[in-house]
Amino acid sequence: MQRALELNPNDAQACLWQAYYYAFTGRFDDSIAAVQRALQLDPLSLPVNSSAGELLYFAGRVDDSIEQFHKTIEMDAHFRSAHMELARVYEQRAMYEAAFVEFARARELSQNGPEVLASLAHCYAVSGATTEAQNLLSQLTAMSEIRYVSPYEIAVIHSGLSQKEQCFEWLNRAYEIRDGWMIYITVDPRWQNLRSDARFRRLVQSVGLPPPETFSPHIQPQSP
Repeated sequence: MQRALELNPNDAQACLWQAYYYAFTGRFDDSIAAVQRALQLDPLSLPVNSSAGELLYFAGRVDDSIEQFHKTIEMDAHFRSAHMELARVYEQRAMYEAAFVEFARARELSQNGPEVLASLAHCYAVSGATTEAQNLLSQLTAMSEIRYVSPYEIAVIHSGLSQKEQCFEWLNRAYEIRDGWMIYITVDPRWQNLRSDARFRRLVQSVGLPPPETFSPHIQPQSP
């Protein structure tokens, strides 16, 4: 990425992926600086705008993240990723009603995409709607037998249901098949309850990321 930016310092996509690399390695200030550069280079890009919201969220700047997602949705109300990521931010703030509104929109736009359903199931689980979470888990598990469903996403639901053993079973599957979502394992706050487990630390090491304690604390849920 550094070489790409040497060849073309005005490549917004290279700046964006550099921002993610910095986030995945715990360098959140550098991550925000890089994504702000991407925004300067391509201010009308929906993916860049939505990614800026996600990276702000990873850095713990929740209010800025919410503002950025609203800005993205104002640009295009049909951009699924912005709705889904905003829902996750609301979930972490325990603003469940607002989260469910955004998840419903993302679900509609994705036509019941597995990633959206898994994130919704996790939100159901942590908000106390266990039956709804279990129903979506059964739906996605059945779906995984006929089409690809990321094991990472199945693990997310088990995490929300506090089913630690099943969660590690699916995370290990995700690692074994080199599921791309595994690079999010240290910045995704839905794994907060696993960070002190030795098995989680071994997974992080296997993926090739810095140990969890090198990262800033994630946002804790709070009442709106």
